Amino acid sequence: PPVQLFDGTLMIPAYGGIGRSTAWSSMLYRSSDGGATWSEMIVIARGRPQTRDYQEPALMELEPGHLLCLHRVDNDPIGPPRIFWQNESFDNGQNWCKPQPTPIQSGACPRLLKLHDGRLLLTYGRRLEPFGIYAAISEDQGTSWGNESWRVRRTPNGDQGYTSSIELEPGRIFTTSYAQNGRGVTGITGTFWDLP
Repeated sequence: PPVQLFDGTLMIPAYGGIGRSTAWSSMLYRSSDGGATWSEMIVIARGRPQTRDYQEPALMELEPGHLLCLHRVDNDPIGPPRIFWQNESFDNGQNWCKPQPTPIQSGACPRLLKLHDGRLLLTYGRRLEPFGIYAAISEDQGTSWGNESWRVRRTPNGDQGYTSSIELEPGRIFTTSYAQNGRGVTGITGTFWDLP
């Protein structure tokens, strides 16, 4: 989804191939005029065939000019398999630090939400057993993600994800996603839940 920065700049995170590379890279496009015109592509994390692809970037502005981005990584021949990676920018997304692995077992696209109390909420679909819609909390603006993730909603298989969450009141969350039911019918689900 697009992100609006504190200064009004619009950003659209995206991913795809760059040049002749067969690897996927995360990138963004910026608009400072409400979407009338857009910048050239800015690379957030460059994928390489010998290391990993970066996909489905989720952007969050933590403080003015300070951005955090989480990436889905499905293939990583040299590192831990199928975990989210993240990196940061301290100049409104113009330049990005080298991506670092998180301890979070990934699945479908990560989504970030800043909570009323200042913590960051990450929701995502876990496509490895035990399947489900999961959540994790960062107490320190994404520097670390705690020691556990918890399942918000059980799903019968890994065909699910792409969450969206809102905080209805302090500590009360509503999370939507797509998922299949036990008969294999795909639909949109919604789960009300309380933060730990």
